[in-house]
Amino acid sequence: MLSSLAIEPDRLFFKGQEAYDAGDYIEAVEWYEQILEDGSYSAELYYNLGNAYYQQGDPGRAILNYRRAERLMPADADLKNNLRFVREQTGAEMPATNPVMKVLQAVSHSKWMWLVFACFILLPLLFLLLLFFSVSKAWWIRVAVVGGILLVLGLAGGHVTAPQNAPAEVVILNDNQAATFEPLAASKVHFTLPVGSVVIAEESLNGMTKVRSGKVGGWIPDNACEAVSLSGS
Repeated sequence: MLSSLAIEPDRLFFKGQEAYDAGDYIEAVEWYEQILEDGSYSAELYYNLGNAYYQQGDPGRAILNYRRAERLMPADADLKNNLRFVREQTGAEMPATNPVMKVLQAVSHSKWMWLVFACFILLPLLFLLLLFFSVSKAWWIRVAVVGGILLVLGLAGGHVTAPQNAPAEVVILNDNQAATFEPLAASKVHFTLPVGSVVIAEESLNGMTKVRSGKVGGWIPDNACEAVSLSGS
């Protein structure tokens, strides 16, 4: 195990990148994971970690970390391409998303919060300007309607993309993972999931997690999946 005593996250990240560039993907993963264990995370860290896991031959954890990075930089083209590439290789399933949620989730939480902040600052200033120049009532209505729409949109996007409001997604770590009808190892298999599939976790019991993929649900061992939660969230 690598030691990170008194080493800042930036230095650990640099060491991970050095190891990755040298083709030592196991060491790169260790450095990147150490940063997460120390309580720091970023979109770039999850992205690099996903790349390292993929090069190491672990598509499940690659998709897991790409999905985490996606929550922080949902519009990044390289990330989307890598995630799509690995999913196509494994046949991994993804949760269905309605069009409205898809649009809101295409923008990061920080950008939605900047929109809300801008509305709270700019709208009062605009109303003061309208009052100062004594403009027609139609201008008041236009500014109020547009400003209100932007504010509501920002609040909705911020709520949807907040880490604490993210769906309880888990990623399947094993290929052809069996999901059973009951939370028992000896229970009959209901369906199987390709490695890297992103499913919704509903409950845990007897060391097993009930997951839902589309309209079907089943039980898998707890250690067969990992949550798409961000470090510290």
